[in-house]
Amino acid sequence: MTKLAFDQLVDIEQIQHILETHYKITGVLSAILDTDENILVAAGWQDICTLFHRVHPETCERCRESDAYIKAHLPDFTGEYLDYKCKNGLRDVAVPIIIAGEQLATFFTGQFFYDDDKPDVEYFREQAREFGFDEESYLKALSRVPVFTREQIRNIMDFYRNLVQIMAETGLRNLELAQEVKERKQAEKEASFFRTLIENTNDLIYVIDPEDGWRMVYVNQAACSHFGMDREQMLTKRIPDWDPVFDMGNIGVFRQQMKQNKSMRFETLHRVASGKLVPVEVTSNYLIHDGKELDAGYFNNISERKKAEKQLLRLNRLYAILSGVNHAVVRSADQYSLFQEICRVVVEHGGFRAAWIGLVDEESGIVKPVASNSINDGDLGNIRITVREEPKGMGVTGSSIRKGKLQVINDFLSNPRGSAWYNEAKKYGCYSGAAIPLKLNGKTIGALTMYAGEKHFFNGQINALLLQLAADISFALDNLDREARRKEAEQALQKEIVERLQALETLHEKDQLLMQQSRQAAMGEMINNIAHQWRQPLNTIALTIQDLIATYEQGECSDEYVDETVKQIMNQVLHMSQTIDDFRNFLRPDREIKQFNLREAVKKTLILVGDSFKSQNIKIDIEAQEDLIVTGYQNEYCQVLLNILNNARDVLTERKIVSPRIEINLFREGHRHVATISDNAGGIPDAIIDRIFDPYFTTKDTDKGTGIGLYMSKTIIENRMNGKISVRNTDRGVEFRIVV
Repeated sequence: MTKLAFDQLVDIEQIQHILETHYKITGVLSAILDTDENILVAAGWQDICTLFHRVHPETCERCRESDAYIKAHLPDFTGEYLDYKCKNGLRDVAVPIIIAGEQLATFFTGQFFYDDDKPDVEYFREQAREFGFDEESYLKALSRVPVFTREQIRNIMDFYRNLVQIMAETGLRNLELAQEVKERKQAEKEASFFRTLIENTNDLIYVIDPEDGWRMVYVNQAACSHFGMDREQMLTKRIPDWDPVFDMGNIGVFRQQMKQNKSMRFETLHRVASGKLVPVEVTSNYLIHDGKELDAGYFNNISERKKAEKQLLRLNRLYAILSGVNHAVVRSADQYSLFQEICRVVVEHGGFRAAWIGLVDEESGIVKPVASNSINDGDLGNIRITVREEPKGMGVTGSSIRKGKLQVINDFLSNPRGSAWYNEAKKYGCYSGAAIPLKLNGKTIGALTMYAGEKHFFNGQINALLLQLAADISFALDNLDREARRKEAEQALQKEIVERLQALETLHEKDQLLMQQSRQAAMGEMINNIAHQWRQPLNTIALTIQDLIATYEQGECSDEYVDETVKQIMNQVLHMSQTIDDFRNFLRPDREIKQFNLREAVKKTLILVGDSFKSQNIKIDIEAQEDLIVTGYQNEYCQVLLNILNNARDVLTERKIVSPRIEINLFREGHRHVATISDNAGGIPDAIIDRIFDPYFTTKDTDKGTGIGLYMSKTIIENRMNGKISVRNTDRGVEFRIVV
């Protein structure tokens, strides 16, 4: 309640009437002032005060002194009332009005004489003369001032105080009652508001009584709609009736945890009236109402969230497939190993039940499995599929190869196209499938088929990633084909060079041919490096364009979004353009001797081939002194570094070295500059180490090495740059030393 005021508790007009009546009977004047000294009630003031003492400045000041004295001493007085004789000779009496422990007003009486202290007429006559009052009128006013005994004043003050006290306390009780009624109405209004709010909110709110067998004792309309039942039905239900997965055997533990934690959140399933199981998130709160323990809370239908989570999991698995396939593209040296790795990645990383790759036999039209993987032990090689428009060719695999497009069946058991594989699909737990065409140089040669263990697995987002996967695999097939043709060209070139070398009569002509072959081999190596350098930008551009198309189809394609998308694509294109310049400059032969920095030459070489080393997890460490400037042919020096680094990479990979490592040290020895390249691949056998710089000497298979790389490296360093190149075994591997 706010601070009380005296005039809130009593009827001021009624008090005024009582005091005026009492004055007429007794001649006792009275007044009531509030705490701000405002006069609320006044009756019967004497003429000697109103016409004389309160008019003259000096006597009025005496009146104010009397008022100030009473005000100052009233809070601390301990008697029945405060009695004060003012300097003008009259008596003033005051008593505080205390209600509920708080002073709300002050009751005054005064302008009288006690019978034991009657007025001295001569004193007042002298006072009239002193202040210029009309003596006769002043003394007549004095004669009208009443005289009371002290007992009379005491009784009068007790009467007034008790009267006012009773009236004020009655008013206080009435005020408190009114306030209580007001608060009760407000509480009822708020309760009605919250009841309406709860009944009309979309949140699903419930209250369960643990003591009544965990029965539903309250449920709002939204919750009734959720269950598909009316309130009367719901109030007969207990937890097992709507939650088939909740462990009632541990209900005691659950209740104890509720008491301790006050609130719990968990996910479960609700069985609604149709029998359908709906995923929900329940927030349960421990509540005590009217001394009764209850379980109150709300639950949310999280079906859409679960769908989104499932879709996100699917997308993450598809991205894992894309990443794994890209790694396989980098590591695989032939088509068979690539296909096997792709099938493994699809099953193990993508969570598919099975995957297989089949290549079409153009004469028979039969799709022959060449690689497969599944979570079961069954053999997918028994599948017989054709590309013809017949029952065995109407599934996803045959249709994908025949049409050259992604093909999907989202329910094998109900789609007529999947009827031929009904039993096999059921056997392997496969309920939906998709096939993507595999293309070589633009021509469809087969398909990658994958099966999911749930219906309706494939949708727009999943299919977009499958199209990207098809593009990546086809790119890899094209690259492998180019690599195979490059090796064939190298072998043919090697054969041609051998034949020509036999006919050449001078070492100069032989060296020229060897230099040409070395550069051709370097160009072949560069093609592989270009593939490494371009694969990620191409993937990024493809995904950006797909996102642009999807945004356009959704009507969210703003000018700002288009500008930002074009900017992203152009950044990738500029990066690829710079890559072309880097490789072109590297392959351009040096026509004149010039100064170059050894450290920059090493960095230039690693920029071109670094990705192929990263893909094999080969770490390259460089330690270099500053300002190692040499004079010679920079591009040819880089080709020497490239030959040595590629040999080290091949040996580290072939021998499957754990933590493969290459160290490059650049330093000065006197007036010469030295570069050492060492690895931890185990070294070169002593029986052949002295022959590695011989022409056509190689430890690799004929399709993997020409035997001229190190020979040309020796020619470049020692003949063209007047330097020295040597090799030695270390305790960890081999070290090449180049001095120029």
